[in-house]
Amino acid sequence: MINMIKKLLCRWFGWFCPPIPPIPPVPPEPPIPPTEWVKVWICEDTQLLSRPDCRHGIHTEFEKGKEPTITCKMDHNPIPPQPVYPKFEKYTLHMVDMFAYAYNHPNWDIEPWIDRIAQTGASALQLFGWAGFPGQAYDLEAMPWKWIWIDKDGNEVSADSIFRVEYLVDFNQKNPLFEATYKKIAKACHDKDRSYRHTLFMSRYNFHIFTYPLNRQRIREFYSPEGLEVQKDHVADVLRWSEEIGIEPDVLLMNEPAHYGNDEEAHKIADWHRIIGDMCLEKTSVKKVRFDSSHSEYPHSEFVGDLNSDGTVHRCPKPECGYKEMGRAKWAGRPFQVEAHGCSTKAGFIESGIEHALTSEWKHFTGNEDGGSPDGRVIAYNPNGSVAFRFADKEQYREALEYCKQLEIETGKDIYITGFPTGMLKLGEGDFSNINCIDWEKYNVYKEIHNG
Repeated sequence: MINMIKKLLCRWFGWFCPPIPPIPPVPPEPPIPPTEWVKVWICEDTQLLSRPDCRHGIHTEFEKGKEPTITCKMDHNPIPPQPVYPKFEKYTLHMVDMFAYAYNHPNWDIEPWIDRIAQTGASALQLFGWAGFPGQAYDLEAMPWKWIWIDKDGNEVSADSIFRVEYLVDFNQKNPLFEATYKKIAKACHDKDRSYRHTLFMSRYNFHIFTYPLNRQRIREFYSPEGLEVQKDHVADVLRWSEEIGIEPDVLLMNEPAHYGNDEEAHKIADWHRIIGDMCLEKTSVKKVRFDSSHSEYPHSEFVGDLNSDGTVHRCPKPECGYKEMGRAKWAGRPFQVEAHGCSTKAGFIESGIEHALTSEWKHFTGNEDGGSPDGRVIAYNPNGSVAFRFADKEQYREALEYCKQLEIETGKDIYITGFPTGMLKLGEGDFSNINCIDWEKYNVYKEIHNG
């Protein structure tokens, strides 16, 4: 009776109710492991693993464990192996203003050109890195810095501004397309196991923009301290770009730095090459730093020690300097590549001093075909009638190369050759859209002689 009353009171009023046991927590669902994916090459036709030489191979992603495990056995016209071309370490081809062409045609397919260069056996492609000033320019825009318009107060304005008064180079504004062009060419060469040799500066073609009023920074001379800081910054960029694409920098410091034979600038020329040369040597090997000694020995005078075969030291020609010795003994072994121009014909090599160089302490001589000799030279003319290039024909080139090969046998020295296959080019008007523009047969002569 009492229990019945308790049950009724519990139902009606909640009295005398036993405690409700707690509801046990619901255990969490076990975590779903993330799906793992793998990428494998499969044959697009059979969906089986493709062979390395399958033309129909595609890189496809599969859930791990569900990827194909059987290799396709069908023959789908396998990709032929990459041809292996000869590579002559002492032979280079110089394509002059191909850099400017690549700059102005960013979508240009450079690979066929590099492949054709490789077929000649050339180990490197050498180019004029940049050149431009009003009056004598390959390309005013293909430069490491930007040209800008400024108003009368020196403020930058747009090209269509009515207040624009001057068009100047601004050394504080880098040109990203220049960097992209450098990397495109250098990587294309690297992919074909060739080097890209970059000309850092070009004397008379670059000097003018370092002369105010052509630059916004009011730098007045190429060899000024202010100019040197701008140049060092550019060199650091080039060295860094090479590092970023995984190649060893290969540079010519300056093209024809003493073109006008100005002995008054001997110290300037020597000191500049020492500073920029040392900077490059921090990032690359000594055999990949090159000097152009055309018209003057001063570009490399800080790096040579005993210059003459009789043991005399190269001295400054200026009496007021007390005929200061200009060499540094640590480089007396002459491992540097020192380039001379005008080496197109046999006479050109002789006139450029090859016999003197190879009978001295020099270990090698680098002859660049750029320019020619009065002896049987061939001359190409610009539309305005001026001389553009002087170079040998095929048979003259053969004679020159046979002469050099004989000198190597007789002296035990090394002769490096830089071919200048620009007969189809006018100064600043190189058209690289047609790979057949060059008489490539001339540049197969080196291969014939080397293997002969």
